[in-house]
Amino acid sequence: MSGKIAVVTGGAGRIGRAVVSRLVAEGGHTVVADINLPDAQAVAAQYGDRAHAIAFDAGTQHRCAR
Repeated sequence: MSGKIAVVTGGAGRIGRAVVSRLVAEGGHTVVADINLPDAQAVAAQYGDRAHAIAFDAGTQHRCAR
């Protein structure tokens, strides 16, 4: 994963957190995307500059159409 960036939707949930952890452990950078921004920020904060949080609602069609 070195040099790769992954977007993890639902990144503040249990499975999402595990995915973020694994990706970072393997050398990747992640975008922790979740409808709950404060929780996404808390997850991202654990990994310093290896993870960044954004507010994202995958259930909203216009957010996914870009």
